[in-house]
Amino acid sequence: MVFTPHMATHMARQWLNWTLLCLEASQVIALRTSLIVAGGPASARESERMVEEKVRAMMQAGTNIAWGQWGTTPQSQAEGATRFYRRKVRANLRRLT
Repeated sequence: MVFTPHMATHMARQWLNWTLLCLEASQVIALRTSLIVAGGPASARESERMVEEKVRAMMQAGTNIAWGQWGTTPQSQAEGATRFYRRKVRANLRRLT
């Protein structure tokens, strides 16, 4: 395989998206941890919501991959999954801040 400038741009963009996903997810983890540690009814609701969201997202992502919604190559599926999870994480970040 020949490495082209287009491939380099594509890889850099994907690396950036993964990095942003990790940073945003760490913020959500910190916010959720603070909320859960505080205890009370809000803590229980957030814990339940977190588990429900994760199960729902995993099922939806699996379906998208199985049906080829994000393409058929490993690269297109990785991009689709990254976009999908970034949307979910950003929504939680907005809700928790």
